[in-house]
Amino acid sequence: MVALPDPELASTKAQPPAHSGTDGSATGTAVMALSRALRISLGMALVMISLGLWIVSPMGGDVSLFLIKLVFAVTLLCLGTVFLMSRELDNLTSEIQVDPVARQIRVTRAGKNGQGPVIDVHDMDALADVSLYDSVLTARGADGQLLLALHISDTQTEAALRRVLMLKA
Repeated sequence: MVALPDPELASTKAQPPAHSGTDGSATGTAVMALSRALRISLGMALVMISLGLWIVSPMGGDVSLFLIKLVFAVTLLCLGTVFLMSRELDNLTSEIQVDPVARQIRVTRAGKNGQGPVIDVHDMDALADVSLYDSVLTARGADGQLLLALHISDTQTEAALRRVLMLKA
């Protein structure tokens, strides 16, 4: 996601970010940690129940009941693994903010292991290369390392980025 300032606010003083560095808000960190703990607990419980169905229940019986138990156990196992694997999706979301007044690009991403958001601030003047080619915004640091590569699907956002970054069409 790309956040651009409102046109009427572009001439006003830029607001400092709510979080700086690696420390996030205590509330956001607590909610993320609680959500993650609940997903892991629910996933482990579902996996254990699916395995427990075969340990506790007797093996003899009707074939149709065996198939129902098999389908139920496989469903619980799949749901459990989905909850266990969904914790990896926490780190996929990030946001890019372009501040034309302060001439900065801020990349906000989730911290590791349930930590709060991490904001990387890059001065546009210190970047070696900022380009918008084939609807992909790329920025490289002074050392040539790729800092961001983002596909822009909206033509209005692309035009606004070109205007803010003063890039040629």
